[in-house]
Amino acid sequence: MANFLGGQPKVIPEFTGLQINTAVQVLPIPIPYGSPRVSVNLIYYNAFYSLLANEGGGKGILSGGKGAQEVEYFASIIMAIGEGEMSAIWIIYQDQDVWTPTDWPAPTAFFFNGTPTQAPWDYVVDNFPADARPYKSVSYYGIANAQLDASATVPQFNLVPAGILRATSPLNNSTIAITTGQYYPNGDPVSFIGDINIGDADADPAQVIYDFLTNATYGATFPQEFIDTTTLFTADNGYNSAVGDGALSTYCQAVGLAWSTVINNAESAANIIDRWCKNLNVASVWNGALLSFVPYWDAPASSNPGYDPGNPFGIRLKYFSPYTLPVVAITLDHILQSDSKEEDPIVFLRKDPLEVYNTVRVDFKDRNNFFNDNTVEAKDEAHVELYGPRIDNIGLANEFTLDAYANIAATMILRRNIAIMRNFTWKMGPLWGWLDPMMIVSIPDPTNYANTILVRIQSIEDDEDENITITAEEFYDGPQSPTTFPTSATSAPNQGATNIPPSEAYPPVIFAPTAEMLTALGIAVPTVFLGTSGGANTGYQGALDPNWGGAYVWVSLDDVTYQQIGQQNQPSTIGTLTQPLPGYGGANPDMTDTVYVDLNECNGTLPSVSNAVAAAGGSVFVLQDVSGFELVSYTTATLVGPYTYALTGLYRGLYGTFPRLFGAGSRFLACGSTANFFQTTLPPGYVGLPFYVKLQSFNRMRTFFEELSEATAYTYVATGTTPVGPIPPPSQTATYRRQSRAKSKVRSRRKKQ
Repeated sequence: MANFLGGQPKVIPEFTGLQINTAVQVLPIPIPYGSPRVSVNLIYYNAFYSLLANEGGGKGILSGGKGAQEVEYFASIIMAIGEGEMSAIWIIYQDQDVWTPTDWPAPTAFFFNGTPTQAPWDYVVDNFPADARPYKSVSYYGIANAQLDASATVPQFNLVPAGILRATSPLNNSTIAITTGQYYPNGDPVSFIGDINIGDADADPAQVIYDFLTNATYGATFPQEFIDTTTLFTADNGYNSAVGDGALSTYCQAVGLAWSTVINNAESAANIIDRWCKNLNVASVWNGALLSFVPYWDAPASSNPGYDPGNPFGIRLKYFSPYTLPVVAITLDHILQSDSKEEDPIVFLRKDPLEVYNTVRVDFKDRNNFFNDNTVEAKDEAHVELYGPRIDNIGLANEFTLDAYANIAATMILRRNIAIMRNFTWKMGPLWGWLDPMMIVSIPDPTNYANTILVRIQSIEDDEDENITITAEEFYDGPQSPTTFPTSATSAPNQGATNIPPSEAYPPVIFAPTAEMLTALGIAVPTVFLGTSGGANTGYQGALDPNWGGAYVWVSLDDVTYQQIGQQNQPSTIGTLTQPLPGYGGANPDMTDTVYVDLNECNGTLPSVSNAVAAAGGSVFVLQDVSGFELVSYTTATLVGPYTYALTGLYRGLYGTFPRLFGAGSRFLACGSTANFFQTTLPPGYVGLPFYVKLQSFNRMRTFFEELSEATAYTYVATGTTPVGPIPPPSQTATYRRQSRAKSKVRSRRKKQ
């Protein structure tokens, strides 16, 4: 740092209006099914105003504690979540922070669950009646006097709602770990939220497809009478293990497929249905009268992987029984012969194995990783060895939020790629127009017409003579319903680490090195050293806060106006003496006395060094009390307890300091060449002049900052060659328990959990 107190103060601009970065006029309102992560859209704001920070009443609803600010901004806003009725909000992602509605510091936030009869927000009715709208069938959050960030911008929000048709699939009762992975010394977890059980969060794909096609409010308004619901919904036989049925709902539960998805882009309904069917390995069939859905899975299934018997709707186990019997046996007499004698009645094509995709990758929204993109891969190792790798990346299947779902989809697609190698084409008369795609028929084997084979019809085309051309693929009972192998579970991230406020900094060691030390260091200007660590609050007293990332260093001449001069990252090797160190008048090294130091407040370690290194000051540290300091180095560091050392082979009174008595509780700071501490130049005019130092802690993600007004002010007086250490204010106690209002609230929530 080139200048200790010089330079221009920071000027924070004052905004006169709300800066909007989350409102898009043409963006469709999302349709969330199950429990996906949804990006909200700002649909209303009003009542923008600003306040000076010392008049704003502490941390606000949305600020997240982004450091000390001179001006705070507020507005009343409405954020649309999605269409349709939602029963709850599970998780709130605010910029880098993670909350539940219970822990979210937004006391004036009101959740509207999107019922068709919901009334306008009474806050808007009372204050801005001309703007009052009910937003029927739209779920939203209304927040009065929401505090904005430093640029008067609404933060980015993503929510995980209990959306439409949530819990209609009884698979994979889910708990999302939202913890820091850190613990207090007493064993309590460091977390706002902990583990959030969102239960049977997913939706039945069959019900999602039907709702999306037919819903009169937000769906495609496809006529219900044109849908073959017997191919969608489980019949009574579907719960009978001896019978089963072939419905899509039965299939999805029996093989282990469920959805949590959000429709939030302008896209045709046909494209959405096509994508959904591909990810489910299902064909949609329109025969001119009814729309039906037929799975490619070709063997009975009854495992229901991930089944939760305690699901809220009491859905029973389902048993899938596919349609595998041919509906008709087609012979050569039924097939129209070509006028050309050289053309076979049945034409077949075989795929080149070098062009077969033998590796399938499916990207999905991983519920256990912030709903970020993740990938599963299914590979046929034998095929790769024979023909080399060919990768089929089907893209983002954001309907799947667990690797268990994506793994099944990838494996099914892979087996279709490998197993189905031949396609067949033939013509038939108009009387055969009753055939539909996905029907299984038997035909003469074109390689030996004396034999028959099973094929599955893929498409049927009419010509001008009302004859039909049928294209089919070979059908084998079993290869398209493969055994899936479990994937490794995704490790839950530290989703709550970003919104954990740091502890206060411990009382620092501040000293101005002697002229001899500055000369040894090659420094030609007066300099101040400062070292600290974090954890000086309830839960961490005497220990390091693992969430503490460092502190901004602020100084002031009057304890009113502060200026930031730099920052210290990560803890210094700092601690306290556990036993007195006597004075010493003999020659170095001092082989009689021992320095006993407790470094628990920084989790510090000290290595032993050679006599030569110690004599040269390579292991130098400073001992400090209210009367001054001494510079000492050591030779041998012996661990005598957790982060507690006995230092022997001492070189006392280094660099012009005086070897004297230091009592238990005196401060210790390692300041050798590899030590971590903050240093800055000190203008000569400040020698003998008291000034104030504040350490504004931030967490290790640099996303939550201590309020500068709540940081302890330490007085420092530099008196030339005998600097006096930091003098705590009279109200400061030995435990340094001053806390900000926000952190007091945090601790009260922690105790309740």
